[in-house]
Amino acid sequence: MTEEHDDLLSQADALMRRHRSFIARPPEPAAAPSAASEEAELPLLTDIVATETLDPQDEERRLAELEPRFTEILSAWLAEALPLALNRAHEALGAELTTQAREKLLPRLLELLAERPPRLER
Repeated sequence: MTEEHDDLLSQADALMRRHRSFIARPPEPAAAPSAASEEAELPLLTDIVATETLDPQDEERRLAELEPRFTEILSAWLAEALPLALNRAHEALGAELTTQAREKLLPRLLELLAERPPRLER
């Protein structure tokens, strides 16, 4: 195996040891964890991160950095989805107006034509 594979297996083993459900290799002698390695460990998905520790300015800066990408993604999506949605709405509106004209407008127009006296021919 390559060093990369060994590193990946070690990481997987460390994760599995943390949860004690399965260990792929025999346990290695545990060294006393240093304070630096404990601080460098990332929180688990189940860890609760206090929101007070998040700096609002960092959050605003990050959002400002992401805004152009959000705008780009939204614009691309709208450019693709909006014409299709408008076309479907246009077709539905046209069909609805045609139905309404046949059901409501045409009978009224025919009634008006029926009231008109017949035209005399000369």
